[in-house]
Amino acid sequence: MRSNHGSTVMLKLTDNDDLHPTFSRLYVYFEACKQGFKHCRRVIGIDGCFLKGPQGGHLLVAVEVDPNNAMYPIAYAIVENENRILDVVFVSTTI
Repeated sequence: MRSNHGSTVMLKLTDNDDLHPTFSRLYVYFEACKQGFKHCRRVIGIDGCFLKGPQGGHLLVAVEVDPNNAMYPIAYAIVENENRILDVVFVSTTI
């Protein structure tokens, strides 16, 4: 990423028969969030929700509580289903 050096982005595409790759999953952890993470409390909340639409999937978000008692986003991921959470290595990559 040109404007946020040090960010972590993982994208997985799957091959299919029509020669066009298909989106499978995405993980994003911005460098600015990594730096702010150092000043937050060491309690991480992880939540997810269903994505309703033709593609479906789950949106996962990791948040912390900052010094002002506000929620501070750390990272997010989009996965196919809840069984794929460990494949994305969401928790271990975020911490």
